[in-house]
Amino acid sequence: GLNSPFLTDNFDKPGGNVVVQGPAANPVLGHDLLSAEANRSRLGFSKRPLGPCGIFKSTQAYEVYKAILNGKPYPIKGLIGFGGNLIMSNAPSKVAKEAISQLDFHVEAELFLSPTAELADIVLPAASSWESWHVGTNIGPLGDKGYIQLRPAVVPPQHESWPDMKIIFELAKRLGLGDMFWDGDLEAAFNYQFAPSNVTVAQLKANQGPMTINIPMGYQKYANDEAGNFLGFPTPSKRIEIYSIPFKREGHDPLPTWKDPISYCFPQDISKKHPLLLINSKVVEYCHSQHRAVPALRKRVPDPFLEINAEKAKDLDLRDGDLVIMETPFGSVTLRARLTEGIAYDTVCTQNGWWQACHELDLPGYDPYSSEGANVNLLYQTDKVDPISGSLPIKGYPCNVRKV
Repeated sequence: GLNSPFLTDNFDKPGGNVVVQGPAANPVLGHDLLSAEANRSRLGFSKRPLGPCGIFKSTQAYEVYKAILNGKPYPIKGLIGFGGNLIMSNAPSKVAKEAISQLDFHVEAELFLSPTAELADIVLPAASSWESWHVGTNIGPLGDKGYIQLRPAVVPPQHESWPDMKIIFELAKRLGLGDMFWDGDLEAAFNYQFAPSNVTVAQLKANQGPMTINIPMGYQKYANDEAGNFLGFPTPSKRIEIYSIPFKREGHDPLPTWKDPISYCFPQDISKKHPLLLINSKVVEYCHSQHRAVPALRKRVPDPFLEINAEKAKDLDLRDGDLVIMETPFGSVTLRARLTEGIAYDTVCTQNGWWQACHELDLPGYDPYSSEGANVNLLYQTDKVDPISGSLPIKGYPCNVRKV
């Protein structure tokens, strides 16, 4: 469990769960540019200040959809996306389409004309990672060394495409925000980021490999700051809190408790029509909704599939490779059954992200809004979410499976 390193006095100690630190760097996320009032205005913050909108300065897509459609708590009129493919990545997809279609202005920077990019007013051709240079960092296995390395582009950006960072920096200049984006100079931006490590892009170019940064190993970093002042943990009591004071302040149970997500989100008789539990996983060949047009990868996983327990499949008169309809109370998709002994009897598992065709192999794409497609984000609704994080119970959703 999470608290075991603390209960056994092994947290941030030699041989225990040591908190390693990477190369010193200036923060560049820009959260400090927003006022406290602007941060509190983030969609979902008033309902879930302890969730992602309060902790990670982000919001759930469904909160954006609602604001576009009803104008509350304030209207959303425009959207700029960078390869996120909201339609395929965030439920519910049909609501997403309706909302995005109502925007006054929508821009997508994309490699392909994804279902989300199809709805855009303007699609900017994005350069791939092979056409873009970047600077990356890493930490050595013992935590006493950090690495900063230039990742040069393999080839220049093709045709009219630009890397995402160039698009962002040039857009900032045109909006009069160039002074916050180093006047569009990417090298100056990285020089600022890694100034605390005394590393510049010019040095990285000349080094032709990673630059090694020695990192002093420190332990129990929560105890005191460099001046010897007591620090503690980032909790109200400065201690590790099993009894969570912030949870109590927001009206949540301050102690960890188990609540069955099925009974919380669905009627008690849900299992009569939907007796199976749907979970999701990824396959190594694909990343979210990407790469299904790559022949070498599509050969390995040609079709969207549903993993189902072999004994359960026998009870349902299903054979390996059968086309099946998987349905939840809110929608259905069509998949190929893949029988396995490696999944529980009452559980089935599939993947998200199926839309793209692979023309070289004559393998089809899939309609992201149709039950004859394989978009799992048709299967979920957002009426009931976790009250703290706002997440959906997609790791255990009631469903049923039947042969086509």
